[in-house]
Amino acid sequence: MEEKKPRGRPTLPPEVGQTALIRERVTPAQRAEYEARGGKAWLVQALARKPRQKKGGEA
Repeated sequence: MEEKKPRGRPTLPPEVGQTALIRERVTPAQRAEYEARGGKAWLVQALARKPRQKKGGEA
């Protein structure tokens, strides 16, 4: 007999799936700046960047 495929969308790998929620209280001005910078897309890109090393060799 033929094996049935699971219904629905395939499961994403853990490193790709977005399952965490971030909620912070900010002022309306901070919210406007967040949206002006690109909102969620900007935040994801900023978090993915590697931190810059400080001058002098110490992190």
